Amino acid sequence: MVDATGQSMGLDDYGWSGGVYDLLVLPDGRFLCAGTGGWGAYAYLQRRHSSGTIDSTFNLGSGINSRVLAMARQPDGKIIISGWFTSVDGVPRNRVARLHPDGALDLSFVPGAGPNGNVEKVLLLPDGRILLGGPFSLYNGMAAGGLVCLLPDGTMDPSFTTGGGSALGGLSASALQADGRILAARTNGVVRLHPDGTQDGSFQCAVGNVRTVVVAPDGRILIGGGFNFVNGTARGSLARVFADGSVDPGFQSSSPPAPLTSFMYTIYSAALLPDGKYVVVGTFGMVDGVGRNRIARVFGGNAASPIRVSVKAMLGGALPSVPGVMQDGLRAGGLLPSAEPYTDLAFPHLPGGGGMGSATAVFNTTGNNAIVDWVVLELRAAGDPSTVVATRSALIQRDGDVVDVDGVSIVPFFMPPGNYHVSIRHRNHLGCMSASPIALSSTPTTIDFRTGATTTWGTDARKNVNGTMVLWPGDANFDHEVKYTGANSDRDAVLLRVGGATPTNVVTGYHGEDVNLDG
Repeated sequence: MVDATGQSMGLDDYGWSGGVYDLLVLPDGRFLCAGTGGWGAYAYLQRRHSSGTIDSTFNLGSGINSRVLAMARQPDGKIIISGWFTSVDGVPRNRVARLHPDGALDLSFVPGAGPNGNVEKVLLLPDGRILLGGPFSLYNGMAAGGLVCLLPDGTMDPSFTTGGGSALGGLSASALQADGRILAARTNGVVRLHPDGTQDGSFQCAVGNVRTVVVAPDGRILIGGGFNFVNGTARGSLARVFADGSVDPGFQSSSPPAPLTSFMYTIYSAALLPDGKYVVVGTFGMVDGVGRNRIARVFGGNAASPIRVSVKAMLGGALPSVPGVMQDGLRAGGLLPSAEPYTDLAFPHLPGGGGMGSATAVFNTTGNNAIVDWVVLELRAAGDPSTVVATRSALIQRDGDVVDVDGVSIVPFFMPPGNYHVSIRHRNHLGCMSASPIALSSTPTTIDFRTGATTTWGTDARKNVNGTMVLWPGDANFDHEVKYTGANSDRDAVLLRVGGATPTNVVTGYHGEDVNLDG
């Protein structure tokens, strides 16, 4: 797993003899290192060229008087720093400050008394607010509970619900997902928070002593620290999990040695490079039995490339009277959730299949590639199609293309190549499945359920609308049947949603029962 070409980056070759606690890669390839063991004004924070040499143009004045533990770069190039310090360049700044791109203190950022304990992590939110985490209970004398959100000027944001923070037991790492949800590491696990600070129950990740969290573009999450296990699976200080918190088996240390000894001591920070590799820093001196003194570069790929499935389908309930492309009224009305809805609907996602979200910009696309809704793709065993072996939440466009959460990519499954039945499910339509197993690999395979040439399992699994095969609408209670009367009927589910027995009542929002039957 360790990239042998990274040995020349050892920081101790340039006067750094202590631990490195955070790493910030800059757009021009230079990087900031925070830790202990430097000298003079560079004792706790240094900017280095890509070769590892000191960048002397980074001017901290008289320097920072104690450890810097975390950093984040704003879009304007300014740097938020946090840690143990109480002054920067001789100016009082209690554990959090902002620097100009050249290293000078930004006097417009005034945190006041600040937190009453160390700030170990800092995270920038898309709207310019700043999230701080650590073993503190107050910020400027107000209850914070280990987690506080600041306005751009350094004052506390009263709208952020800090009640969730009090349960974190001291935030040690954080990261932002594309959909705005916040990953927050604590002493006994990693939790996910909604943008208002409340906890998201669809993410479960039991792991201790996490010090860094990095979200990859595909939604998978790298975690580093001083742990030995993740969700009961052996992982030595570094692991990757899927969007729902389950362990990614394609990312693990070399064997031998065992994962428990892959890293000696703690990883404090990590960064994803453009080529898919990760740079990790900490107090370790060895990686997989290879000498790596406090900094290393590791490969980020899978043991095997994911298989990719290009599914095309039409939702019968979203078709206009003349089929062509589907309607996207939910998207146009701002009703589509940024996080996949199927976990909350109690859909039995397998590990890695749920918990992902999509960025707001994905739902701004118009035209034939506009997003209609969320769907679920399944892979089923070739010899027993009743056995689901993988699931994946995805998005469906107006023209029927099923795409990944970025709104454009072909959907990946982190499964070995082989033969699988492929099925598609939607919250208020009957699903359909390929009649025969299909050979899938890292080369994208197209399965077009819109055409009668693609055979499906069962009888009349799809509805023919003017030559276009569509999924049957009407499964308002998500039980794989469409019934108008009797026990568990879909009609009753719709009536209950609109508030009783009056079918003309209206309710707004995103619901499983909002079936359009105009087609």
